[in-house]
Amino acid sequence: MSLVRRPRVAVAAGAVTVFVVGCLFIRGGVLEHERFGDVALYAADAHRMLDGQIPYRDFFVEYPPGALVAFIVPALVSMGHYTTLFKIFMTVLGAATICVAAAVAASAGKSSRRSALALAWIAISPVLLGPLLLDEYDLWPTLLTCLALLALFRGRERLGAGLLGFGAATKVFPAAILPAALVWIYRRSGRRAALQALGVAVAVAAATYVVFVALGPGGVWSSLEIQARRGLQKESLGSATLFVLDKLGLYKARIVEGNPHWTELTGPAGDALATLSSICQIGASVAVAAIAARRRSDPRLLLYASAAAVAGFVAFGKVFSPQYLIWLVPLVALAGGLVANLLLGTALVLTQLWFLRIVTPFDLDRGIWLVIIRDVLVVGVFALLVNRLRGLELADPPRAARRARRAGDSAPAAPT
Repeated sequence: MSLVRRPRVAVAAGAVTVFVVGCLFIRGGVLEHERFGDVALYAADAHRMLDGQIPYRDFFVEYPPGALVAFIVPALVSMGHYTTLFKIFMTVLGAATICVAAAVAASAGKSSRRSALALAWIAISPVLLGPLLLDEYDLWPTLLTCLALLALFRGRERLGAGLLGFGAATKVFPAAILPAALVWIYRRSGRRAALQALGVAVAVAAATYVVFVALGPGGVWSSLEIQARRGLQKESLGSATLFVLDKLGLYKARIVEGNPHWTELTGPAGDALATLSSICQIGASVAVAAIAARRRSDPRLLLYASAAAVAGFVAFGKVFSPQYLIWLVPLVALAGGLVANLLLGTALVLTQLWFLRIVTPFDLDRGIWLVIIRDVLVVGVFALLVNRLRGLELADPPRAARRARRAGDSAPAAPT
């Protein structure tokens, strides 16, 4: 091992150690049997699969098929200790994410100091977010996303696109990165490579669904439809707007329990904001890719654009479940500056305070201000990341670039 790599390996090992210790001792950590989040639902689905039932055909699954991998792995060891095994599995995935993030930082040309700071942010995330980190499966698609970025940085463009496709079939958010990733590939390898990468991403995502579509098309359609029809979730930015108006006496916010047990804001304003939120999600991803398309190909381009695209996806969506912040932790750690990471860290803490306080049904009490502030902070993270992306050097206009290439081709060869 070279002397240059040894400090990076030591830092990554230290970050993994801190992360694992945090996962052991936080409330609801590996050493406790207390359940939070959706781990009980995962256990029920895993039990059905072990009994020979087919997901989507024999029982309803609200999650994409790639999620089933995370559900079944602990069950293959023991259903009797499912919760503990699931937490251990998530801890392993989180440790792997730190190792991949270290490799991404090195591939992106980050200094040892900046890499260490990025890994430190990821390492303390169990303390900042609490039990949600281990009782939801979101570390699985987060790891897939980091692996996709590493593959792209190392020139494995089709592999990276395929991982984004599988990630999108596990939890939708990696799809938000795809437009910017295609811009990155186009800049480095040309139009054909970008089209091939797009085809691979779509093919892998489709292949993840194909078996279940063949066995239970109605169940798959029901799962997709119910997600598409979801209303304005109580923690979203749109809901935060309506809650503020409610506190000012300008609007009457009303929460209802949806199916399956989703809490949403109803009424014309809620429905309109739900539609607008979905449009803003897509718009944020496209806007980030458009900004990236005007910048020079730089290792920071892919990092900043990926983090900004996911931050926009989280901030402006009609659904903002607390575990969605897990997706941002490694991306913002790698791409964001100190201020962005402080904003995200504060958002993590506020989410933990809110979640641990109301694992019961939601109401319009004073605690809602924690969520409102959290939503505003995530919008701030998105704005800072976009600003970092816009700060990169502009690319030459296409016509000027073509003239430069022609001039280079026609220049006489240097004497040997």
